[in-house]
Amino acid sequence: MNLTVEQKMVLYVNGNHCIPEQKSVDGETYMHLKKWDRALVKTLTGKSLDLRPGKASGSLNIDIWDEMIRARQDKANQLLQEALNTEEDAATENKRKSKKPQVVKARSKHALVLPLKFTISVQGHEFQVLFDGIGTKSVWIEFSEENLKWLKNSVDSSEQKPRKKRRTSRRSGNDQEKSQEKSDDDNDEKNEESSSEN
Repeated sequence: MNLTVEQKMVLYVNGNHCIPEQKSVDGETYMHLKKWDRALVKTLTGKSLDLRPGKASGSLNIDIWDEMIRARQDKANQLLQEALNTEEDAATENKRKSKKPQVVKARSKHALVLPLKFTISVQGHEFQVLFDGIGTKSVWIEFSEENLKWLKNSVDSSEQKPRKKRRTSRRSGNDQEKSQEKSDDDNDEKNEESSSEN
């Protein structure tokens, strides 16, 4: 029997609590925040996650979340561009002066080039985030009381964005018949063209 004992920090707000995934980097604890995490949504909004169509109140689908993700991506892009520029030598720079500088978007494959953590600023609040999770809607932020108070206040003051309606890929029977007839007509035309060329 394997027994492990872990010590975790708990996010506790108005009787609701959650224990987000945590990791320690350079002696600092970071928490993994996911936009659609049931426990996190309940803790920060006081409402249960509601994924039904037309219901937006129980979610973290808010502007501040998108701003955090955008700020992390922008900072990672900037750091990546700086890293790529320092690797180039003067001869390569002279060749590229005539061309537009190529902008590279930071992705998880750039983890070896970029730092593990960096500071971003969202609505005037600066905090540290981890590079992990880049390209996703989840973010690792430093687990501090100041950051959590800012996040809670931002969530409370943000308005929920309406959920997008899902596109249905199902077609009605008539649409399928029409599209099938159209593709048959297109194939017939191609066959006629190829036979006339021969």
